[in-house]
Amino acid sequence: MSDEKQPLLTGPNISIEHAEVQNQAVELVIDPIAPIKDEKAKSDYHPASERHLEHPTSNFDTMIHLLKGNIGTGILAMPDAFKNAGLLFGVFGTLLMGAVCTHCMHMLVRCSHELCIRNQRPALSFPEVIEDAFSSGPVALRSYAKNMRKVVNVFLVITQLGFCCVYFLFVATNLQDTMRFFHINLSVHFYLVLLFPPIVALAMVKNLKYLTPVSLVASIMTAWGLIITFYYILQDLPHTSSVKPFASWHQLPLYFGTAIYAFEGIGVAALLAVPPSASSMWSCSSTRSSFSTGTDSFTDHGFHDKHIKVEGFIWGVATKVLPLENNMKTPEDFGGWNGVLNTGMVIVAALYTAIGFFGYLKYGEDVLGSITLNLPNDFLAQSVRAVMAASIFLSYGLQFYVPMNIVWPYIKSRLTSEKALKHGEAVTRIVLISVTFAAAALIPNLSGIISLVGAVSSSALALILPPVIEIMTFWPDQLGKRDWKLWKDVLIILFGLTGFFFGTYASIENIINPPHP
Repeated sequence: MSDEKQPLLTGPNISIEHAEVQNQAVELVIDPIAPIKDEKAKSDYHPASERHLEHPTSNFDTMIHLLKGNIGTGILAMPDAFKNAGLLFGVFGTLLMGAVCTHCMHMLVRCSHELCIRNQRPALSFPEVIEDAFSSGPVALRSYAKNMRKVVNVFLVITQLGFCCVYFLFVATNLQDTMRFFHINLSVHFYLVLLFPPIVALAMVKNLKYLTPVSLVASIMTAWGLIITFYYILQDLPHTSSVKPFASWHQLPLYFGTAIYAFEGIGVAALLAVPPSASSMWSCSSTRSSFSTGTDSFTDHGFHDKHIKVEGFIWGVATKVLPLENNMKTPEDFGGWNGVLNTGMVIVAALYTAIGFFGYLKYGEDVLGSITLNLPNDFLAQSVRAVMAASIFLSYGLQFYVPMNIVWPYIKSRLTSEKALKHGEAVTRIVLISVTFAAAALIPNLSGIISLVGAVSSSALALILPPVIEIMTFWPDQLGKRDWKLWKDVLIILFGLTGFFFGTYASIENIINPPHP
């Protein structure tokens, strides 16, 4: 037997695949030139400095991404929300809702930053944040960490498929109204069937590189349509006494659902946060996820000292703030009183309040689920309907990208045959699109379905889960003096749960028994 000592480790760049250590003396040899990199002290770890982005976004770019997603079906439904709240209550309620949602976004970013430092990871998505928060929370709840991650993914899928369903119905109803101008009277179900093949074709696009330019065109079209909409609703306004300052109590849950849907309808901004061609290379000492929007890559395993390629995060809804902040050149400018988030959300709240106030004041109790449906029957107004329908149609593929990239990896991992893997993704896409089509066909009530999606899923992701994450993250001794953060978070959770249950009940009732004009 040889007495020669075998080195177990000669340096961080050399791995020994086959080391015979039985009956041999072993010693640890450290290369003085290439020492093993010790983990940084938590106080010295800065997540932003560990993000190596090829094309980071400026403050202005991030602001545009934040605002871009707000011009859509949500903002056009705000006059209907005001109808269910009353003119005065609608103003204060919308501003309050905007403030609470913005505060919850700040909570999410702050908790993500804290967890990144604790675990020395450069960035986290929403599902990863809640998993890590529960993993470090109260001992009795740590076993629920992975289940909470699944809960977030389920709500994300429900929310985004709900948005897609609204998009389906919005395009069909506006197209129906436009064709009536040419004396073509067909049911909304006919237009839904007519839209199904082109939407399937659009949703078959797998690479964001081809979807982002289409979305940019759609954003320009929508902005133009919104400007013309303001032109109409600001003309010949009646006195404020012509509408109710406060609506009845049983209508308020419908207002809640529509308003939270509108504020959470900007999840697609996360998709636009990083250009598809501008892939980001993050050097991570430990991470659990990698995503690739151009391929089928979607893993959820442990990596160590790997370069993980990320071509834009795909999480939507309240999670939009994380990818936007993660991809900024100066992420420290995202928060703060005059930061990008507050500035953008002030503009958003002002836009929502303005179109809700003037739209309801203009059309009163006759206002419909989308303000475009109330515009007059002249050529300019019809062009607005057509342009808005086209822009929302073009945005369907981008919204559909989110649930597809959550559902498909789960299904793919359970397929075994080569034939199933070959055709599985296309079948999954068609099935998911068919679900949104079926929901739109069964519930051709634009106002009701918007309120239902908002009450069920948007309230959970925007109002309930962020304060839960904050409690888990800073439990038990970092919740402020006399645990004021805990009581504040509990109040927000109760507010969200109240809107969730009463909003869902009122929305379902409105769908089953729609009010007759």
